Amino acid sequence: SGFALITWAGAAGQPGIAEGVSIPEDFPVALKTVQLIRAEDDFLPGLRGSGLLRDAHGEIARVLDGARARAAVLRPDRHVLGYVGDSVREDWAQLRTALTAFYTR
Repeated sequence: SGFALITWAGAAGQPGIAEGVSIPEDFPVALKTVQLIRAEDDFLPGLRGSGLLRDAHGEIARVLDGARARAAVLRPDRHVLGYVGDSVREDWAQLRTALTAFYTR
């Protein structure tokens, strides 16, 4: 589909995506997951693969922190479709609405 979820790698030093951020099973498009490591953090044990990136200059951290988000969903053109923050259920619902608008424009 070309859509991607970018999120912080691991929660509390554990491999996996950020705590509270999981793609709903019924989300209407497939999302490629890209796990981020903050510039100041060490690589976490057990994390490997092409979906693992370091935010070397802190640019992505500034965007996510500015949006008070744990993750962002990117469109195929790499613009942000929306964010997942503390209101996870509501945020995924808003992403579904944004996705509908994306496909009906």
